[in-house]
Amino acid sequence: MSSPDYKVMWIPEGKAGTRATLHQMAELVRRDSQEPAVQQLAEQYPSPILIDQFFRLTWAVVPDPDEYEFVRAPKLQAEIYLESGTLEGDCDDASTLSACLLRALRWPCVITAIRRPGEADFSHVFTTAYEAGYRVDIDPIVPVYRMPITDIVEVMQVSL
Repeated sequence: MSSPDYKVMWIPEGKAGTRATLHQMAELVRRDSQEPAVQQLAEQYPSPILIDQFFRLTWAVVPDPDEYEFVRAPKLQAEIYLESGTLEGDCDDASTLSACLLRALRWPCVITAIRRPGEADFSHVFTTAYEAGYRVDIDPIVPVYRMPITDIVEVMQVSL
């Protein structure tokens, strides 16, 4: 049975909305991690550091429209990459796909949402994993010279 191309749902504002979005992202990760396209892509980049480097080389940042929050399914992202060699989306798309690749490799990770100083709501999300004792934040949206992000006032995470 194939999954629908998209799912429309109402998301509350504030922390409840962030929590709901993180749980939807985690659901997509769990659902798609055993898909053949995801498995094939994960095998090409078998560690958090390699996934981060791969994303930084290939990811095109495409913001969502102001009035909507889109989260692209990892299976669809992997299929598009395997056919065209492109990856695109915003931070939630990158986080969902990277977490899915890590789960396909059975590598523990968390999806991390952050709120920065002066912001009322959570505004960014990335995937965190550990490799050889080092924390690896997979985040192709933020330039590497600005990593790790340290000006954080609040964190919300979901483990996978």
